[in-house]
Amino acid sequence: MSEPEENVELQVIRRDGPNVTMTRYMLIAQRISELLHQLMDEIPFMRESEDVPRAFIRRKAGVPRRFVRHAVDALEAHNQLEILRLHDGGASRDNQQYIDAFFPVKQLMYVMYRQMTHTLQWKEAQLVSSAQKILKFVEAMELDSNDITLTHIHKDLKRARRRPRRKKKNEP
Repeated sequence: MSEPEENVELQVIRRDGPNVTMTRYMLIAQRISELLHQLMDEIPFMRESEDVPRAFIRRKAGVPRRFVRHAVDALEAHNQLEILRLHDGGASRDNQQYIDAFFPVKQLMYVMYRQMTHTLQWKEAQLVSSAQKILKFVEAMELDSNDITLTHIHKDLKRARRRPRRKKKNEP
């Protein structure tokens, strides 16, 4: 996606509350969020992490994928394992197909997550740089004039720039 040429602001009038100004970025983010929700609804068996016991997943996570694939292939290939195949009901093959299909999607989503995180950090760094330039400009302007407004702005900026103190833990 290319950089926008201009940031258009739209006034959204609400009947049930205050009016909101929507920027172009907000509209794009809202559209992407809606699309992501639609995609999540499309993925079969999508589970919240609370729905599946974490202990079960941890116990099974260390088993090599190669072993699992060989076991599923053996179940399909050998007639002696017919009893297991009847008991399994094709769930093993179905689970393997699900993983094969959606693992690349997971990787793509992870790349998107990393890129979005990096982009947000970059934009935050640019914003911090702008704020620091504003502070320096206000400091320079304050030296040249005795404007009380600039003095107040300067003090507010200096106060806001300080990092909050960490609270000390009370010792018993």
